[in-house]
Amino acid sequence: MIISTCQSFIPLDLLRDEMVFPERQSTLGTMYVEAEDKVTLKRVEPITFVRVSEVLGIIYTSKSGRTQLKGRNVREDVGRLTGDASTHSLVNLFTMLIQLFLVSRIFKWFGVRIAMLFLPFIALGGYSILSLGATLALVKWTKVAENSTDYSLMNTVKQALFLITSREAKYKAKAAIDTFFVRAGDVLHALTVFIGTTYLALHLENFAQINVAVALIWIILCFLIIREHKKISA
Repeated sequence: MIISTCQSFIPLDLLRDEMVFPERQSTLGTMYVEAEDKVTLKRVEPITFVRVSEVLGIIYTSKSGRTQLKGRNVREDVGRLTGDASTHSLVNLFTMLIQLFLVSRIFKWFGVRIAMLFLPFIALGGYSILSLGATLALVKWTKVAENSTDYSLMNTVKQALFLITSREAKYKAKAAIDTFFVRAGDVLHALTVFIGTTYLALHLENFAQINVAVALIWIILCFLIIREHKKISA
């Protein structure tokens, strides 16, 4: 709760206290802690910091209302979480978990070259399944897996690949990739969706089939990058 709402402005003494929790008014998205005893410590708009003892449960609702979660204490430090979370909330959660617990281990065990293949194979597997018949739940979890890996592991891989390149590549080629080529990809994506829905009457499964083809091309390009990376690092 602190990381997602008030980490940038919570006083240090409160941040270090494990029994301090943030609360927020319902108009901005509810954050409420149920406890046997609760004392208000400080208010920093729009957050009220409270010190609690014996947490019974936590209620969290996002401002949009799309994420509604309830945590209940079962015994000691064991709890149960129920509710519905928006796709963005799930992506943020899994991105944080992957970055904290998996990225460094993947780099250690497999190296940057193999790590580069994780996302295209996740995309290939996910869209291959979607191309056979898509449900909203399947689309949701495919995008959560893809985006979470992209924002954590793949983002780290992209930075690591440039570590062994020349100064010119780091400050010129990378700048062009991060700006022009990334935006060009966004435009191409938008055009594909527009033409597919407006003129070709494509269904979700058809777009998934296009993504399967793109993922296969992506994997081939990854192997070419791996070969070039080996040459440079030799």
